[in-house]
Amino acid sequence: LSVPAEITTPRGNTVSAMTREISRFGIGLLHRGHISPGEVTVRMASETRQFQYQVNLEWCHPTDSGMFLSGGRFVEQASSAS
Repeated sequence: LSVPAEITTPRGNTVSAMTREISRFGIGLLHRGHISPGEVTVRMASETRQFQYQVNLEWCHPTDSGMFLSGGRFVEQASSAS
């Protein structure tokens, strides 16, 4: 599942991302720039709803193309707005 997402770091920085994979328990992301492990907010939108999740980002590694792969587990669903 590859959909646009937005990551907000604990410092308040916003990073554009694409989801790589998503499950009941966690999410994998592709983005520019290193993001330190820790709790982040991930926002995704469908045509009708916006979703916001708290994610405990567990790792972040560079790729050969200069992008970064990261992944973590959902802490809780923070909100779901129409």
